[in-house]
Amino acid sequence: MHNVCASVIYLGKIELRWCHKCNLPVLGKTCGICGGETEEVKLTPPGDVRPAFPFDIELCRKVIEEQFGDAVLPEVVLLNDVPSIDKMDEVIFNGKVAGALQYDVEEKKFRFIPRVWFAAMIKPAKGFVVADKGAVSPILNGSSLLAPGVIDASPEIKRGDEVIVLSPEKEVIAVGKAYMGSEEMVESKHGMAVKIRWKGIEKEEEIGNRTWEDVIEANRGIISKKVSKSVNFIRNTIENNDLPAAVSFSGGKDSLATLFLVLDAGYRLPIFFINTGLEFEETVTYVHEVARKLNLELIEESAGDIFWKAIDFFGPSAKDYRWCCKTCKLGPTTRLIKKNFPDGVLSFIGQRRYESEQRAKKGSIWKNPWVSGQLGASPVQNWTALHIWLYIFMKSKEYGIKWN
Repeated sequence: MHNVCASVIYLGKIELRWCHKCNLPVLGKTCGICGGETEEVKLTPPGDVRPAFPFDIELCRKVIEEQFGDAVLPEVVLLNDVPSIDKMDEVIFNGKVAGALQYDVEEKKFRFIPRVWFAAMIKPAKGFVVADKGAVSPILNGSSLLAPGVIDASPEIKRGDEVIVLSPEKEVIAVGKAYMGSEEMVESKHGMAVKIRWKGIEKEEEIGNRTWEDVIEANRGIISKKVSKSVNFIRNTIENNDLPAAVSFSGGKDSLATLFLVLDAGYRLPIFFINTGLEFEETVTYVHEVARKLNLELIEESAGDIFWKAIDFFGPSAKDYRWCCKTCKLGPTTRLIKKNFPDGVLSFIGQRRYESEQRAKKGSIWKNPWVSGQLGASPVQNWTALHIWLYIFMKSKEYGIKWN
């Protein structure tokens, strides 16, 4: 059951913990490498973290470099999607949040909002504001930086920029948002120069050299237990339902993990793919490649160009106005089932509670009122995105399937 507290939504237990001895993320209380106890990582709910891939890390590094100067990031970085007007991810390594990578809708670009400990590692060459000696103590006690307390500022700073606040000795004491441009905050005799987000004096930390192979080893036992439980769920569900079974496959990570689990359970079921008419060509190619490599029957249904025909009538779809899901996905799914499974079908679907409040309430087995003849079952309902990715990393070589 999900809990709502002070507008924060919990869709399930936040699983992420950290082994500080090994400097690795672990999805349980004990590290699989050193056997030591792990600690909870404090992050924003729902906490469905995923690996930062090389292009994510490169984007983050470029944004930090543009704002503050050179930054080094480790290989093992996690991203936590958090509520925002647009895309925003907490960036996690060394067992804590280093900052947030946010897309600024007005500026049409990404910006990085650092935490104090990571700001100290950056050693900013730009994007900094120097507070006078008398302002340091008030800032550390929770005050924002007023213009009379500014003795220097990077010349490129403009109102709305994220900035790092330094003491006269160039020690990082806070990070925040500029309420004035650099020239104004240096010359003005009144007004708020920087609204402080985070404050404190923290020692500089080292960047670890751990790899994703290390992360897999630290979590191997945890993932194995998760797999065993899901495999039993698949077997029991098939045995208890007198329906032909199949795997719904979109080409995404959750459906790929579900497909691997069904194979691990000993079943070679047909897979069906709904082409919504909005799929990337690469996605369609990938689905066919997976079916071919695994030698599985692929059943397809296409929505054609229904989206483009319907949009003039319905208008743009939205979070609470998802007409396109019914026309482009559920409608074709119903047609596929009617043609290929006239007596109904048990569909294994990669659906997870951490994706939305609605899915958190649904449970592991359900019937969709919009899809006649389908009994849905999710063996990954209680998996986080990191469980999914670690399992895929572990199984991809075994099945000869490159994750998409």
